Amino acid sequence: MSALVLKLIAAAAMLIDHIAVVAYPFLIGETARQILRSVGRLAFPIFAYFIAVGYRKTSDLPRYLTRLCRVALLSQIPFVLVFVRSGYAPELGTALVQTTPWPLPVVLLLIAFVGAVWLLTVRRDRSVLLPVGALLVGAVNLRVEGIVLLASELNVFYTLALGLACVSILDRAFRPERDVKLLALQAAAVAACFVLIRDTADFRYLGAALIICFWAAADQPLSQLVLLVMWAAIEYLLGGMGVMQFLFAAASSLLLLCYNGERGQGFRRFFYWFYPVHLAVLGVVNLLLSA
Repeated sequence: MSALVLKLIAAAAMLIDHIAVVAYPFLIGETARQILRSVGRLAFPIFAYFIAVGYRKTSDLPRYLTRLCRVALLSQIPFVLVFVRSGYAPELGTALVQTTPWPLPVVLLLIAFVGAVWLLTVRRDRSVLLPVGALLVGAVNLRVEGIVLLASELNVFYTLALGLACVSILDRAFRPERDVKLLALQAAAVAACFVLIRDTADFRYLGAALIICFWAAADQPLSQLVLLVMWAAIEYLLGGMGVMQFLFAAASSLLLLCYNGERGQGFRRFFYWFYPVHLAVLGVVNLLLSA
């Protein structure tokens, strides 16, 4: 199967998962919810795998990272509308509250540091507004007329972007011509991002770890399969999510074994738009159902 086919399967599984989140308990029961959400466990390992593949194949890493940060920022409000059920409650009013446990000056200092490293080592243009903006919206809870628009729960593109950044740093750290000062500066910026985001992004630190595992075991399909199953066991069995979710996540390894190395034709930017758009539609439906 080509990358296109695998990504379409992952997108369909993710859509089923998110529909289940919105439909429960209004349109489906607990059993259906568990089954549909388990199907969604196919998605993340596939997308994580192609982040590792994309790193090896991209000719413009800064643009690739910029794209992930853009989707993370654009998707955050739609993501919260889907996963934080609030409904229309004007009596609760409007409020903007800091959600990070760190003092505000520390938060702003860390975000400024990340922005400065981006300008110095990634891209010297206005693209810096994307990671800075994504970190800012991840640090606050915004409620308008009772509707929660921003919350501490962060979408999966935060995880994908951090995973890509980690892979880039680790890869260059093992090269003979490595720039130690540059790597140390970028590693400190990524560490600052992890401090700010904590464990609030989808799949948390384990999600970034899976991307690193896929990169480390490149061209070793069986090793990647074993690592994925181990990751699924930690995420879903030890995490208390249940056997069904573990089995679907582990089953994604079988799909990845079918990857033929081909990109596939068309839909080049489809997946970057699919994520925020489908969340926005489902977010509106969620508001209507929970109002």
